[in-house]
Amino acid sequence: MVTKDPLYETKDRKVFSTDDEKLWLVELKEPEFAAGKSKKRGKSSLSQINCEVSAKIFDYLESFHVPNFFVEYKTGNQFLAKAMDRIPIQVVVHNLASNHLIKKFGAKPYQELGSPILEFFKIDGKDNSLMLNEYHALAFDIATLEEFRMMSRIVTKVNAILKSFFNRRELKLVSFSCEFGRDGGKLTLMSGINMNTCRFYDSSSKPEKDVYNPDNGMLEKAYSNFKNRILTK
Repeated sequence: MVTKDPLYETKDRKVFSTDDEKLWLVELKEPEFAAGKSKKRGKSSLSQINCEVSAKIFDYLESFHVPNFFVEYKTGNQFLAKAMDRIPIQVVVHNLASNHLIKKFGAKPYQELGSPILEFFKIDGKDNSLMLNEYHALAFDIATLEEFRMMSRIVTKVNAILKSFFNRRELKLVSFSCEFGRDGGKLTLMSGINMNTCRFYDSSSKPEKDVYNPDNGMLEKAYSNFKNRILTK
């Protein structure tokens, strides 16, 4: 497999074309706040952990008939994926209150929500903070109404599957983000589920001692713990 031109880059991954027009090479990036640190210590990179976990979860979602672009885990922080038409929309799902939900709605940290909240943002390569709805998507030819509604249905199903998956590992899925593409007209999940795209809460820990809180400085411990829970259970 020969890697060719870079196609696009996000905060968490780089995507390249290959000598097979039907396949992409996806390379996960180190978290911005940890780039280079784990390699200097001679340990597995955090991006490799994310890649291994994503591969397992892609396979798990496939067993529930959730269409996704994953093809094969290669090595390190790389995997092969189906080439497709990327839809410039990011979907964020909230199960527990965090970040702006706390600030804007006065919710308590990790407060259980009455129902999951789905938020949609336009992806422009620089700033993914422009929120949109189905009317924006239709007016600016970003996605059809049926595609927008299908994204909601697929994400709701994925959320239910993941919540159960993580609950069995004593992890509460606070929130996660995902993207979609068109595979021959079929709406397909095209982003991984890992520490870069999700927020977790250790259900066996108090919030102030939660190793998965990104502000507590326990990054290496969080990734190591996460890998052990996902790949060994």
